[in-house]
Amino acid sequence: MRPLLVTPPDGKVLSVEAVSENLRIGHNDDDDLIAGLIVAVTSYLDGPSGILRNCLIDQVWAIRGERWADMRIGLGNAESIERVSYWPADGSAEVVMDASAYRIGIDMNGSRLILRDGVRPALADRADAATVHFKAGYGPKGTDVPAAVRQAMHLLVGHYYKHSEAVITGTRPTELPMGVQSLLSPYRLQGV
Repeated sequence: MRPLLVTPPDGKVLSVEAVSENLRIGHNDDDDLIAGLIVAVTSYLDGPSGILRNCLIDQVWAIRGERWADMRIGLGNAESIERVSYWPADGSAEVVMDASAYRIGIDMNGSRLILRDGVRPALADRADAATVHFKAGYGPKGTDVPAAVRQAMHLLVGHYYKHSEAVITGTRPTELPMGVQSLLSPYRLQGV
C-alpha cells in the first residue's frame, strides 16, 4: 500500500524571504508565486513520492499491509519506527507491539520493519492487518537539510520563477555544470 502522511513537517526548508534575497527580488509583489514554487519544488523532492525518496524535514509516515513482509516504506533516511500495530488472526482487538520486538532496517531499497527473532504474530486476513509508523527527515528545521539540497531547491525555484512557460523558444537549452542533479545525487536513494 501507498505510504500515508501521519505527521507533516513543522516548517519549511526555504522561506519566501530567503528565496527573494537569493533571486535579488526587491519587492513583495511575487510572494504568493514564490511561495507556490517553494511548495512545488518541495513536493518534487520530499517524501516517498519525491525524487530523493528521503524526507527533508522530520515527518511521520504510516505503511499498512496484509503481511509482515509488506512493511517497507522506501525512504532512505527513516530514523526510527514510532509505532507498530496489528490485527491478530484470532479476531481480537488491534495490538500495539512493544518496541523491543522490532527494529528499523535500511538498505538500498529504503527503510523497512525488521521483527526480532521469534516475533511474528499471525495476522488477520485484511488489507490493513499491520501498520508501521516511520519517522524520517534530516531534522526538525529547514537548516538541518543538507546545504547542497537547499541550494538545489534555490536553483529550481529560481528557474521556475524566471521561466514560467513549459517551453522556451529561440534558445538552445543546456544544463549548467554542477547543476541541480549534481547537487542532489548524493542524497538520492538509488534502490528500486
